[in-house]
Amino acid sequence: ENHRIVTNPMEPRGVIGLWDAERGRYTAYVSSQSIHATRDNTARALGVPPSAVRFVAPDVGGGFGAKNFIYPEHVLILWAAKRVGRPVKWIATRSEGFLSDHQARDHRAEAALALDATGRFLALRVNSTANAGAYLVSAGGVQTFQYAHLPGTVYRIPAIELQVSAVLTNTAPIGVTRGPGFAEAVNIIERLIDKAARQCGFDRAELRRINMVPAEAMPMTNAFGNTVDSGAFAQTFDRALAAADVEGFAARRRDSEARGLLRGLGFAYHIKGTGGSPHENVDIRFEADGTVSLITGTQTIGQGHETTFPQILADRLGLPNERIRLVQGDTDRIPLGGGHG
Repeated sequence: ENHRIVTNPMEPRGVIGLWDAERGRYTAYVSSQSIHATRDNTARALGVPPSAVRFVAPDVGGGFGAKNFIYPEHVLILWAAKRVGRPVKWIATRSEGFLSDHQARDHRAEAALALDATGRFLALRVNSTANAGAYLVSAGGVQTFQYAHLPGTVYRIPAIELQVSAVLTNTAPIGVTRGPGFAEAVNIIERLIDKAARQCGFDRAELRRINMVPAEAMPMTNAFGNTVDSGAFAQTFDRALAAADVEGFAARRRDSEARGLLRGLGFAYHIKGTGGSPHENVDIRFEADGTVSLITGTQTIGQGHETTFPQILADRLGLPNERIRLVQGDTDRIPLGGGHG
């Protein structure tokens, strides 16, 4: 079972809504990771074209995926600003965030792994039920279809049967939070391997190693038809074991036990497709004062884009970093953008 989790960003969700009666235009200052998609969906809910709505997210105090999509407050605060003719501000309390932010995980699965006498994997069967919450949100299906991408990527498994079902319950809706679907699948596979090692008498690390797709077998197409173009899984696994000093773990555990402490050792290995949309929008503008404005459709949520993006452009242009100014999080400044997960 993968238990339900709740995000806890430093800055809760918030909206400041303004209505410009002369121009017939809404403006929302938000703590959001994906303002272009959120603007489009908000405009649809308000019954106006996207050009009549501006979303601005100058800085976001953490998001973890849960701030990626539209929430009722985006619409309601703008509606209220027009209704009362004044700016309207709302920010969630910490307890409100725990109740209303998109949550994650909450899978229950029955799974089985078949091995031959030498420990080679023969087949994997997983029947998983995903709790989608009381209603579907815009990213509610992500946790189920991404769940299916993972089995048979690192480990060679000739036959896989996977069934993932979603059910509606009386809980908060499930959305996108830090690797939706991937974490759930990794947990199932790695726990199965540990159980197989215990029951069949294999070393946990060696059982994983002998079943990893070898580098010379790349590119590899797995049982789902997904292609993995490259990878040296066993080699990187061994480097990780050496860096963690796994051979010295038993001595460290005894030392911990002597001090009344518990110490454990676990293994998990997976690969994840991290690419999003096949395009992103960037404008580069050379200003009259000699500076350069780098206007991006992505948004920083604590990763430090304001440092790395100007460095990349400065290297290309041969300019000092301080001459580059990053502009982000404004739907009026750039027409399209994927935000940031």
